[in-house]
Amino acid sequence: MEKHKKIIGPLLGAALFSAAIWAICHELSTYRMDAICASWQSLSVPDLMFSAVLTLASYTVLTGYDTLALNVTGRPLPYRNVAQASFIGYAFSNNIGLSMLSGASVRFRIYSGWGLSAADIARVFALCILSAWLGFFVLAGLTFTFFPIPVAGTGIPVFADTRGVGLILLAVVGLTFAVSAAGGGNIKIFGRKIKIPEPRILATQIALSVTDWSIAAGVLYVLLPKDTGIGFAAFTSIFLLAQVAGFSSQVPGGLGVFEAIILVMLSPKIPGDRIIVSLLAYRAVYYLIPLVLAAVLLGAREILIARK
Repeated sequence: MEKHKKIIGPLLGAALFSAAIWAICHELSTYRMDAICASWQSLSVPDLMFSAVLTLASYTVLTGYDTLALNVTGRPLPYRNVAQASFIGYAFSNNIGLSMLSGASVRFRIYSGWGLSAADIARVFALCILSAWLGFFVLAGLTFTFFPIPVAGTGIPVFADTRGVGLILLAVVGLTFAVSAAGGGNIKIFGRKIKIPEPRILATQIALSVTDWSIAAGVLYVLLPKDTGIGFAAFTSIFLLAQVAGFSSQVPGGLGVFEAIILVMLSPKIPGDRIIVSLLAYRAVYYLIPLVLAAVLLGAREILIARK
């Protein structure tokens, strides 16, 4: 068994690194270089710097998912270790998609080297997924309800706008809290059953996730023109709807699908070319640059392990 681990580990690391290189090339190939250059030239340096700071803040908040999940699982690790696994894992899953494959594979490769079992890692990953979606449901529920978006003709049955969907999402979160307060129950995530955490843990998960999703929306919002009259809360509703469309498409990073929704929803108030410029910059700042850094970190880590 130990011999198999020694073989599988490096192969998994090499496969993950190759996937990162593929994702970087795929991301770059979808845009012409002159369009990328134009996007940077038309944006102000302060806006780009602010979006970069927000991106750093977002990935920092994401480390809270892993930290909390490891503590709940009873396998806490030093924060520097958690930050490394979390950053690389989310940079991969954000860009490559198939979070069960990419995000879980990265965590398995890294966390197993620090003594966590496959069962521990699976539970940690499931709790991270639960955190992300609980917060998404709360933030989307609130923004969809109070800043509704028309969805007539989009194929969503019954509803004319997102208010009905928003209320359903909030009801799901309320039901989850009720089950937790009543003594808990099991929920299945990617085929694995985990116990619903106690209300205090659920509240912490939601606080982390709402903060992260809000910051992620802010990364794009600050890159948009300032004279549009679109408030941040209303924009967040559009941003989350576009994220849902991107997730549903199963396209890596929702590439193209996410942009199409943003373009359709914002084009009545913002010129299309300005939206595209902002989206190009957003992709570079929030997705591409973190993936490049994660690939370098993973490659360096694999080289260090191979030398031992």
